[in-house]
Amino acid sequence: MANNVVNIKSSSAPDTAPLRVAVYGTLMSEYHRAHVITANGGKFLGTGTLRGILLHLSAYPALVLPDPNIEWTKPHVRDDIPCEVYEISKDLLSILDGIEGYPDLYTRSVVPTEHGDAFVYHMRTSRINHNAKLIVQGGWKGYLTPSVALHESTATQTGGADKEESATLCQLPETARPVQSNSAPPLPRLLEA
Repeated sequence: MANNVVNIKSSSAPDTAPLRVAVYGTLMSEYHRAHVITANGGKFLGTGTLRGILLHLSAYPALVLPDPNIEWTKPHVRDDIPCEVYEISKDLLSILDGIEGYPDLYTRSVVPTEHGDAFVYHMRTSRINHNAKLIVQGGWKGYLTPSVALHESTATQTGGADKEESATLCQLPETARPVQSNSAPPLPRLLEA
C-alpha cells in the first residue's frame, strides 16, 4: 500500500461516481453511528488498514495523518490501524461531513486502502485536545466495547489478547498537546443522547 496522502476537494468527484470511505471509529459496524452508512445505501466492501496515528478522545477516536514536519508524530505512525471500507454516494458523503464536523473538527483526505482509494476523516494536530490518549496497538474498536462507545464516563481499556480486538494506550508527549486558545472553538461533544 502506498504511503501517499492526496488532499482533494469534495467537488472533484462527479455526482454519479461511486465513492469510498474508510471508517475507524463510531461509524464502524457495531457502534451507534454504523446505521447511518447502511441506512443511506452504503455498501460494505471489507476491512482494511490505515496509516497514521490513532488517538482516543474520550467519546470518539481521531486519526492523525503522518506529517514529517511535526516531530512528535514520527515515532507514532502505524501502518496497521483497523478500518472498514464502504462504497458510498455523494449524498451520503455530505451526511458524513455533517456527522464528522467537516471541515471544522475533522478534515478529509483520500488515502489508499485494500479496497482502493477512500476518503478518511482525520484531525489536524492543532485540534487535538489535552486528554487525548495515543492508541499504540490495535484499533479503537479494540479499546472500547460497542456499548461503552456510547457512554464516555464508563470507557475502560479492554484486555483481550487478539491484536485486532485489543488496544494499548499511552499518554501523548507534552509537545503533542497544544494549549487551546480562547480564539479556537472548543471541541464539540459528539455523543448522541
